[in-house]
Amino acid sequence: MTQAVTALAGHPIAAETAPGQTGHPVAPRSEPPPRPPRQGLLRPESLPLTGQEHMLSPVRLPAPDPYLSNVPAVVGGQLDAPLEEYLPDLDPTYEIGETNERILRAMSAAIQAGQRGDAKRSFWSRAFGLYGPAGTGKNTLMRQLAASIQTVDADGNLSQGLNYVEYNVLPDSTLEDALGTVVLEADGQGGTRSRVKLGKLGLALAMGSVVCVNEITRNEKLATALQSALEDGEIIIASPEAGMVRVPVHAASIIGLTWNPGNEGDPDRPAAAPLSRIMPFALPKATAQERQQRLGAFLHQFGDASAAPPQSEQERAARREQQRQLIVRRSYGISADLTVSEAELEAAVNFVSDVEALAGNGAMDREIGRNSRTPTGPGDRQLRSFVVLGKTVGWGTAKEIFRICCDQDDQFDTQWRLIEERFEAHFGRDGQAAARRAAGTAPQQS
Repeated sequence: MTQAVTALAGHPIAAETAPGQTGHPVAPRSEPPPRPPRQGLLRPESLPLTGQEHMLSPVRLPAPDPYLSNVPAVVGGQLDAPLEEYLPDLDPTYEIGETNERILRAMSAAIQAGQRGDAKRSFWSRAFGLYGPAGTGKNTLMRQLAASIQTVDADGNLSQGLNYVEYNVLPDSTLEDALGTVVLEADGQGGTRSRVKLGKLGLALAMGSVVCVNEITRNEKLATALQSALEDGEIIIASPEAGMVRVPVHAASIIGLTWNPGNEGDPDRPAAAPLSRIMPFALPKATAQERQQRLGAFLHQFGDASAAPPQSEQERAARREQQRQLIVRRSYGISADLTVSEAELEAAVNFVSDVEALAGNGAMDREIGRNSRTPTGPGDRQLRSFVVLGKTVGWGTAKEIFRICCDQDDQFDTQWRLIEERFEAHFGRDGQAAARRAAGTAPQQS
């Protein structure tokens, strides 16, 4: 019988038992040959430090494991040859505006905070959601995240970049294709035996990757199946012989769920359970100025000056360099002291409770999320994320994760204003009222 795997990546696992047998250990594998340090992304020496690299520079994650050393051989681990990694290129022309700067800063802070606590319970800090119309840069942001992250192995060797995998969800996408399944194979004695075969996402998560699952709202079963990976750091696959097989998610894996609210009838958000396990960030439709800048960059390749917007390539490059320099002068490391005062804790709990009340319990008493089949109010997990972000990037930025509680249509502005009013009641317009109360100074400055 195949023993369930319960250890996390980076920790020893229990001895395996032979498939189809009970209590007969598999012969120990010989020690693998020495493996060279992971090389990671080959970064051009002449390339200045990019803004996205600087924002993520305080993050250090465990080096990925393309050999799946902490996954038993009976579930596809203990490889002699490494899995292939796709490391996205750094894009020095990546446009970092106010929105994606705020998102990358929040992601960096959450990951840093997760590394401060119990590694076995840090998976919440690397689970994100990105939502917005097509073309707003959801996948691009995740690719630049993967290109910029630095990892360190047990010997202290530093490398840059994580394997990047995209999985496009369809209504008929199966859990077996995404995470893994049980397959039959010959047992060498004229019969068959079952073993677990990891799917595309399962392999990537077990190795240590940035995984981007697109259009997650189109398949509720897959979103639900990802819950154990999002929160507990394990992939669960049902096996007729071994019951629930638990494969560890690597401690460097980062999960990003993306969706386009209302597109082709899609829901505004994933179901409540998976949504509560991610930090969701909105990427709104580009402004007219942003669209002009992107169009100019595209048309530049054709040399058609008459069709290009008035801004020259030199001006665009100068603007990007100015923005890069502004970013690299800022600090993106989180404070050494993340203590939450009683005043901040009270304000956070009361604010989140108010948002939950706005979402109501039934269709007739909702002031936000009226189009949803179920109430969209936050719970304890979202409260936890709000407090962590509030202490690391500021309460005003932290409240952005509650935008998803509102209907994503022409009623959004009205509903979001209700949330902002409740935020101001507890944190003040500048987000510092609770800190002032804790310090015993004047309460709120309007």
